[in-house]
Amino acid sequence: MRVRFPPYLAHLAAYGWTSTWRIRRLREDRAEQARALTASGSVVGIFWHQSLLMAAAAHHHRKVAALTSRSHDGGIMSAHLNRIGIRTVRGSSRSGATQAARELMRAIEDGWMIATACDGPTGPIFVPKSGPLEIARRHRVPVVPMGFAALGHWDIPYAWDRFRLPWPGTRVSVVYGEPIMYPPEEPDAAELQRRVAEVTERLWELEREAGGGRRGAGG
Repeated sequence: MRVRFPPYLAHLAAYGWTSTWRIRRLREDRAEQARALTASGSVVGIFWHQSLLMAAAAHHHRKVAALTSRSHDGGIMSAHLNRIGIRTVRGSSRSGATQAARELMRAIEDGWMIATACDGPTGPIFVPKSGPLEIARRHRVPVVPMGFAALGHWDIPYAWDRFRLPWPGTRVSVVYGEPIMYPPEEPDAAELQRRVAEVTERLWELEREAGGGRRGAGG
Protein backbone atom coordinates (compact mmCIF):
# COMPACT_ATOMS: atom_id res chain seq x y z
CA MET A 1 0.00 0.00 0.00
CA ARG A 2 1.30 3.40 -0.94
CA VAL A 3 1.97 5.78 1.95
CA ARG A 4 0.55 9.27 1.43
CA PHE A 5 2.00 12.09 3.52
CA PRO A 6 -0.20 15.01 4.60
CA PRO A 7 0.68 18.06 2.47
CA TYR A 8 1.67 20.18 5.48
CA LEU A 9 4.13 17.59 6.79
CA ALA A 10 5.57 17.20 3.30
CA HIS A 11 6.04 20.98 3.15
CA LEU A 12 7.83 21.07 6.52
CA ALA A 13 10.18 18.31 5.40
CA ALA A 14 10.89 19.93 2.03
CA TYR A 15 11.38 23.40 3.47
CA GLY A 16 13.60 22.19 6.30
CA TRP A 17 15.79 20.34 3.79
CA THR A 18 15.98 22.91 1.00
CA SER A 19 16.52 25.91 3.29
CA THR A 20 20.01 24.57 4.07
CA TRP A 21 21.11 24.87 0.42
CA ARG A 22 23.32 27.70 -0.77
CA ILE A 23 21.66 28.97 -3.95
CA ARG A 24 23.85 30.43 -6.70
CA ARG A 25 22.13 32.13 -9.66
CA LEU A 26 24.16 32.56 -12.86
CA ARG A 27 23.31 34.75 -15.87
CA GLU A 28 20.18 36.03 -14.18
CA ASP A 29 20.44 39.06 -16.46
CA ARG A 30 19.12 36.82 -19.25
CA ALA A 31 15.87 36.33 -17.35
CA GLU A 32 15.58 40.08 -16.89
CA GLN A 33 16.23 40.59 -20.61
CA ALA A 34 13.44 38.13 -21.35
CA ARG A 35 11.01 39.95 -19.06
CA ALA A 36 11.75 43.18 -20.95
CA LEU A 37 10.59 41.65 -24.24
CA THR A 38 6.88 41.85 -23.36
CA ALA A 39 4.62 44.45 -21.81
CA SER A 40 3.56 42.25 -18.90
CA GLY A 41 7.07 40.96 -18.17
CA SER A 42 5.93 37.34 -18.19
CA VAL A 43 8.14 34.49 -19.44
CA VAL A 44 7.94 30.68 -19.63
CA GLY A 45 10.79 29.02 -17.74
CA ILE A 46 11.57 25.38 -18.55
CA PHE A 47 13.83 22.78 -16.92
CA TRP A 48 14.13 19.01 -16.48
CA HIS A 49 11.67 17.29 -14.12
CA GLN A 50 14.50 15.81 -12.04
CA SER A 51 15.38 19.36 -10.93
CA LEU A 52 11.89 20.18 -9.62
CA LEU A 53 12.91 20.66 -5.99
CA MET A 54 15.95 22.74 -6.91
CA ALA A 55 13.84 24.94 -9.18
CA ALA A 56 11.36 25.58 -6.36
CA ALA A 57 14.10 26.38 -3.83
CA ALA A 58 15.75 28.84 -6.22
CA HIS A 59 12.55 30.78 -6.97
CA HIS A 60 10.49 31.17 -3.82
CA HIS A 61 8.94 34.63 -3.43
CA ARG A 62 10.27 35.68 -6.87
CA LYS A 63 6.95 36.12 -8.76
CA VAL A 64 6.94 32.62 -10.21
CA ALA A 65 3.86 30.54 -11.07
CA ALA A 66 4.27 26.78 -11.50
CA LEU A 67 2.22 24.41 -13.62
CA THR A 68 1.26 21.38 -11.50
CA SER A 69 -0.95 18.36 -12.08
CA ARG A 70 -4.28 17.70 -10.32
CA SER A 71 -3.01 14.38 -8.95
CA HIS A 72 -2.39 13.68 -5.24
CA ASP A 73 1.34 14.19 -5.77
CA GLY A 74 0.57 17.42 -7.60
CA GLY A 75 -1.50 18.52 -4.62
CA ILE A 76 1.40 17.90 -2.23
CA MET A 77 3.76 19.85 -4.47
CA SER A 78 1.21 22.64 -4.87
CA ALA A 79 0.79 22.97 -1.10
CA HIS A 80 4.54 23.29 -0.65
CA LEU A 81 4.92 25.81 -3.48
CA ASN A 82 2.10 28.01 -2.20
CA ARG A 83 3.71 28.16 1.23
CA ILE A 84 7.02 29.38 -0.22
CA GLY A 85 5.43 32.11 -2.32
CA ILE A 86 5.09 30.29 -5.64
CA ARG A 87 1.72 30.62 -7.34
CA THR A 88 0.33 27.36 -8.77
CA VAL A 89 -1.74 26.67 -11.86
CA ARG A 90 -3.20 23.18 -11.54
CA GLY A 91 -4.53 21.20 -14.47
CA SER A 92 -3.66 19.25 -17.60
CA SER A 93 -5.09 18.44 -21.01
CA ARG A 94 -7.00 15.59 -19.35
CA SER A 95 -8.21 17.24 -16.15
CA GLY A 96 -9.11 20.82 -15.32
CA ALA A 97 -7.89 22.16 -18.66
CA THR A 98 -10.39 25.03 -18.92
CA GLN A 99 -9.82 26.34 -15.40
CA ALA A 100 -6.05 25.96 -15.80
CA ALA A 101 -6.14 27.92 -19.07
CA ARG A 102 -7.95 30.80 -17.35
CA GLU A 103 -5.53 30.81 -14.40
CA LEU A 104 -2.58 30.65 -16.78
CA MET A 105 -3.87 33.64 -18.74
CA ARG A 106 -4.27 35.66 -15.53
CA ALA A 107 -0.75 34.78 -14.38
CA ILE A 108 0.72 35.83 -17.74
CA GLU A 109 -1.25 39.09 -17.77
CA ASP A 110 0.00 39.76 -14.22
CA GLY A 111 3.63 39.34 -15.33
CA TRP A 112 4.56 36.08 -13.59
CA MET A 113 7.23 33.67 -14.77
CA ILE A 114 5.43 30.46 -15.76
CA ALA A 115 7.76 27.66 -14.62
CA THR A 116 7.32 24.08 -15.78
CA ALA A 117 9.27 20.84 -15.92
CA CYS A 118 9.11 20.34 -19.67
CA ASP A 119 9.51 16.53 -19.65
CA GLY A 120 6.88 16.02 -16.94
CA PRO A 121 4.68 14.99 -15.38
CA THR A 122 5.30 11.38 -16.44
CA GLY A 123 8.08 11.47 -19.02
CA PRO A 124 9.69 10.14 -21.04
CA ILE A 125 12.76 11.50 -19.31
CA PHE A 126 14.70 14.31 -21.05
CA VAL A 127 12.15 14.60 -23.88
CA PRO A 128 10.55 18.07 -23.75
CA LYS A 129 6.84 18.37 -24.39
CA SER A 130 5.85 20.93 -27.01
CA GLY A 131 3.15 22.35 -24.70
CA PRO A 132 5.33 24.93 -22.89
CA LEU A 133 6.72 26.17 -26.20
CA GLU A 134 3.21 26.56 -27.58
CA ILE A 135 2.06 28.39 -24.45
CA ALA A 136 4.89 30.87 -25.00
CA ARG A 137 4.08 31.26 -28.71
CA ARG A 138 0.34 31.69 -28.25
CA HIS A 139 0.72 34.24 -25.46
CA ARG A 140 3.64 36.02 -27.18
CA VAL A 141 6.10 35.63 -24.31
CA PRO A 142 9.68 34.28 -24.44
CA VAL A 143 10.93 30.89 -23.29
CA VAL A 144 13.82 30.88 -20.79
CA PRO A 145 15.59 27.49 -20.45
CA MET A 146 17.22 26.79 -17.09
CA GLY A 147 19.93 24.37 -16.01
CA PHE A 148 20.47 23.13 -12.45
CA ALA A 149 23.27 21.34 -10.60
CA ALA A 150 24.32 20.58 -7.03
CA LEU A 151 27.82 20.00 -5.70
CA GLY A 152 26.50 16.81 -4.16
CA HIS A 153 23.21 14.98 -4.63
CA TRP A 154 21.49 11.62 -4.51
CA ASP A 155 19.54 10.13 -7.40
CA ILE A 156 16.26 8.71 -6.09
CA PRO A 157 16.16 4.97 -6.95
CA TYR A 158 13.46 3.81 -9.36
CA ALA A 159 12.18 7.34 -10.02
CA TRP A 160 11.29 7.68 -13.69
CA ASP A 161 12.97 11.13 -13.83
CA ARG A 162 16.13 10.12 -11.88
CA PHE A 163 15.04 12.75 -9.35
CA ARG A 164 17.98 14.64 -7.88
CA LEU A 165 17.99 15.35 -4.14
CA PRO A 166 20.88 17.67 -3.23
CA TRP A 167 22.70 16.98 0.03
CA PRO A 168 21.91 19.18 3.04
CA GLY A 169 24.08 22.30 3.09
CA THR A 170 25.37 21.84 -0.45
CA ARG A 171 25.56 24.52 -3.13
CA VAL A 172 22.83 24.50 -5.76
CA SER A 173 23.41 26.41 -9.00
CA VAL A 174 20.88 27.61 -11.54
CA VAL A 175 21.91 29.03 -14.93
CA TYR A 176 19.43 31.01 -17.04
CA GLY A 177 19.61 30.64 -20.81
CA GLU A 178 19.15 33.13 -23.61
CA PRO A 179 15.45 33.92 -24.17
CA ILE A 180 13.73 32.32 -27.15
CA MET A 181 10.92 34.30 -28.80
CA TYR A 182 8.79 32.38 -31.30
CA PRO A 183 6.88 33.99 -34.17
CA PRO A 184 3.08 34.10 -33.73
CA GLU A 185 2.32 31.78 -36.67
CA GLU A 186 1.41 28.20 -35.75
CA PRO A 187 4.35 25.90 -36.66
CA ASP A 188 3.99 22.75 -38.71
CA ALA A 189 5.04 19.39 -37.25
CA ALA A 190 8.58 19.60 -38.61
CA GLU A 191 9.17 23.08 -37.20
CA LEU A 192 7.74 22.11 -33.83
CA GLN A 193 10.08 19.14 -33.70
CA ARG A 194 13.00 21.41 -34.57
CA ARG A 195 12.09 23.70 -31.70
CA VAL A 196 11.90 20.76 -29.29
CA ALA A 197 15.34 19.60 -30.44
CA GLU A 198 16.71 23.12 -30.00
CA VAL A 199 15.51 23.50 -26.40
CA THR A 200 16.77 19.99 -25.59
CA GLU A 201 20.29 20.97 -26.61
CA ARG A 202 20.06 24.31 -24.83
CA LEU A 203 18.94 22.62 -21.61
CA TRP A 204 21.91 20.25 -21.72
CA GLU A 205 24.30 23.12 -22.37
CA LEU A 206 22.93 24.92 -19.30
CA GLU A 207 23.15 21.75 -17.20
CA ARG A 208 26.83 21.48 -18.13
CA GLU A 209 27.39 25.14 -17.28
CA ALA A 210 25.60 24.83 -13.92
CA GLY A 211 27.74 21.82 -13.08
CA GLY A 212 30.98 23.49 -14.03
CA GLY A 213 31.31 21.55 -17.28
CA ARG A 214 29.93 18.19 -16.14
CA ARG A 215 27.12 16.81 -18.27
CA GLY A 216 23.97 15.96 -16.31
CA ALA A 217 22.85 12.39 -15.71
CA GLY A 218 21.28 10.88 -18.77
CA GLY A 219 22.75 13.54 -21.07
